[in-house]
Amino acid sequence: MKQLLPLLFIALMIGGVVWFMQDEYEPPFEPAYYDEVNEEGWQMRFFLDPEDDEVHIGIQLNYEGDTFEPDQLEKLEFFVNHETGSFYYQDLDVEGFAGELIHKEVCDACLDESGRLVGSMMINWQMNGEAESVFHQFVLTDIPAEEYPDDVRE
Repeated sequence: MKQLLPLLFIALMIGGVVWFMQDEYEPPFEPAYYDEVNEEGWQMRFFLDPEDDEVHIGIQLNYEGDTFEPDQLEKLEFFVNHETGSFYYQDLDVEGFAGELIHKEVCDACLDESGRLVGSMMINWQMNGEAESVFHQFVLTDIPAEEYPDDVRE
């Protein structure tokens, strides 16, 4: 017993250090279905992502250009239209933009039986008093619509 007690103490110390030093790592966002494009420094990703009991539709924006620094952005907005609806995001007083934005909403009747989802997006931003825009069309295909609840399908 005297020989096991130091080993048990060492194991508890190592376990405590490992638990205390663990990293709060959050993996990168990887939706199940997406279409992406890079235009004018913006990586735009239109996605459909099942989470638990809900299916989300949304946009992921990453600024990877060299025209300006992300924290210099003054205003940002985008509008997304898809076959059964639309959504938008608007921030007219951007502070501390880190270069990435993920906006998602619950998908209500946004899938048809064919497993195809078409959307378009217009992104507008302003920096140094100058406004710019980009427009793009997205297509998600091969989505197994039959696997999702009826309220997600048309």
